[in-house]
Amino acid sequence: MATHKRFALSGWERYVITAADGRYMLIVEVSCTGHKETVMIAFADMKKNDVAHAMGFRRRFRHSTILSHVSTEDGYITWANPVLRAAFVVRGNKRHLLFACPSLKLPDGRVGLDVNIILLQGIYEKQNKDMSLRKASSNQRSCWMGTITGMPVSGTLRLGEDMEAFSPDSAWAALDWCRKKGRVRLKKSPVLNATGIHDGAACSISLAMTSRSGSGERHSFISYEGKTYNLSGIIWEAHEYDGLLNAEIHDDAGMLNIRFIPAFSNQTEPSRLFGRVSGRFCPSIGKEIWIESFSGFIEERRITGATTCID
Repeated sequence: MATHKRFALSGWERYVITAADGRYMLIVEVSCTGHKETVMIAFADMKKNDVAHAMGFRRRFRHSTILSHVSTEDGYITWANPVLRAAFVVRGNKRHLLFACPSLKLPDGRVGLDVNIILLQGIYEKQNKDMSLRKASSNQRSCWMGTITGMPVSGTLRLGEDMEAFSPDSAWAALDWCRKKGRVRLKKSPVLNATGIHDGAACSISLAMTSRSGSGERHSFISYEGKTYNLSGIIWEAHEYDGLLNAEIHDDAGMLNIRFIPAFSNQTEPSRLFGRVSGRFCPSIGKEIWIESFSGFIEERRITGATTCID
């Protein structure tokens, strides 16, 4: 986008960092909706079955935003308040995330969370155009969405008094972003996100429940070894067990068959239900992918009239 008209921009930038051994998930989100800007950091302890989070809010002016117009542009975001300090820097194929929550009480009782990490985008994310651009709607109100998966993580993580270093094979990150202008409606529909390791490579999953009309449906995909497999006709069979949502998910082509086993939920918006994902995926071309106890969560978020792409 060479030039940008002046309009009220909304959307989000959401990073999910998953430990390769499945111990924890980090969710970092910056969002701009209406007259409010929000930064949220959540640490989900997959062993303690609990989540700790810190949030900050501030009022925005009509056309101001802390977000760039598209996530692929070089730029930075900064945020500071008594609860958390954060900075997000994009330079070329690197995304540098720094944030600190000195008073955050973690699920295991430790206090304080500091992260200084670099996410490296591979060349294939720029070249992968499996999801082509679509016109947003007849009234020209536009919405852009993108996903980047399988980013290796390097840097450091401090939990309480304990420090650990990230290496490219110890954690993987995925980015889900959205930008919208005009009054594009936001509807709720379950979306499953999960990440894990299969044969030494990161595998990312994003599955949205198919709408009855099929219009404005958020795309579903599985990304593995630099290739994205786009899926359609996703079928959810959900039921409650001990008050939590269990889900068996498959597609009408018979390539996908997985199950989500819930463990715990958070108390913030958007609501998230954390758990484990297991099953198998058999693409028509390529080797069979076994999904073995991947860390994941279900949340309710969906934009209608969306133009989707993979960066």
